[in-house]
Amino acid sequence: MMLKKPIILVTCILLFSSLAVVASRDSSNKGSSGPNTCCFEFYSRRLPMRRVVMYKHTDPRCSKKAVM
Repeated sequence: MMLKKPIILVTCILLFSSLAVVASRDSSNKGSSGPNTCCFEFYSRRLPMRRVVMYKHTDPRCSKKAVM
């Protein structure tokens, strides 16, 4: 079946693709994909304070809490 007005088809395709882009952008802002940084290998010995320049805690969604 041929469409008599292909402009309607083109308009619908553009509309749905732009909605898909907006929806994917919104879901990525919510952090639904998981944490950015997790530790999977750990160093259990104590570090000398003079070697520590800065630190930060891992994301609370990580399986184990750690300091980087």
